[in-house]
Amino acid sequence: MTENEIRENAVYGVMLTSGQAVGIVEVEPGEKMFDCARRAIDCEWIEVVEPAGLQGQDYVLLIDEESKLKGDVHFVNCIASYLYESQEHGDMIIGNAMIVKQDGEDLRFLTEDEALDLAKDMQAIRKVSIHEMTECLSNLKLAERTPEKSISSILRMGAEKDHRQPCGNEGLDR
Repeated sequence: MTENEIRENAVYGVMLTSGQAVGIVEVEPGEKMFDCARRAIDCEWIEVVEPAGLQGQDYVLLIDEESKLKGDVHFVNCIASYLYESQEHGDMIIGNAMIVKQDGEDLRFLTEDEALDLAKDMQAIRKVSIHEMTECLSNLKLAERTPEKSISSILRMGAEKDHRQPCGNEGLDR
């Protein structure tokens, strides 16, 4: 196969990093969705999140299922959290995330045009997402000072939502 033939068959995912960057990941031909996501996100367990901010567009976020349990330093992904409307419920997305397309019950990678358009849209909301999440976290920090409402209890509230779907590493993919 030539390089042009590979590019013609290329598929993509849009990456949102915890460093607040937007990027496009080109997927190797034939690579499985969750293998690619685990590599790109740098995790073992993938969780599928249907963010309200992308509703009606058939996009989902693939995130690290265990990101909040890890002891090493991870940061709030402001763009992914903004899409997930974390400012409404307090459940932040931690670490990297990848956006792919939902096609009924199946997931698929993006075409080059879809990836470029979506990355442009994500770049356009970058500044507002950072501002919104910073403000939200500041408000949560203030709320933590009152005994009835801690940040951890607010984060747990959002985790109870039914639009998160865990997908494991042992062939337990969606």
